[in-house]
Amino acid sequence: FLRHFDNSLNPTEENRPCVVFISGILAGATNGMFMNPLSAIKYHMWGQVTTGSAATASFYTAARQMFNKGGIRPFMAGSVATILRDVKFGGVYAIIRYTGNRSYFTKVDNSDKAKPVPKSIWSETAINVLAGCVATIVSSPMNYVRNIHYATLPGTAPADIVSIFLTLHREANKHSHLSKKLQHIQGRLRIGWGTARVGIGMAFASKMYTICSEAS
Repeated sequence: FLRHFDNSLNPTEENRPCVVFISGILAGATNGMFMNPLSAIKYHMWGQVTTGSAATASFYTAARQMFNKGGIRPFMAGSVATILRDVKFGGVYAIIRYTGNRSYFTKVDNSDKAKPVPKSIWSETAINVLAGCVATIVSSPMNYVRNIHYATLPGTAPADIVSIFLTLHREANKHSHLSKKLQHIQGRLRIGWGTARVGIGMAFASKMYTICSEAS
């Protein structure tokens, strides 16, 4: 998605950072819109397993139950939070990756058409991991909202984004020390090993895409 949007906007050297950022936003928005209904079904199916309905839990039965209880609305649960999350992730990941790679990439020769190559595979990987981790942290508040919306029962209106953040703020304020407050927020936003996993996964996927593109 990211490279498709980036190339279709015909960037110049002057406006390329802006184009890269917009490309990331568009890629994130597209991913959020198309993948959210599938994620909503997946979360509902997990709910069937945890409530003891594992024998009947399947993608089809979960989708049918959601439709019978709430029509099309349950499939849209978390859509706003998902799109906002993926927009933030895509934009941040794209601009950090572009900025970092621009600094640590060099050209084979001085011609404008020369293909940039990484000075080191480790520097390229580190930049991609960093971009993925930072993007995950920045988008984690919307991911928190998304998970709460997914947990809402079909046919029930989910809490609005502001109310969810206010509740989180009140929960954190129950702790007396700042470190405990931050630790509570960190736990709720799931910032930790999962963040590193996303960063490593993005770096690996980016490298595999580059290898496959060059081989084709």
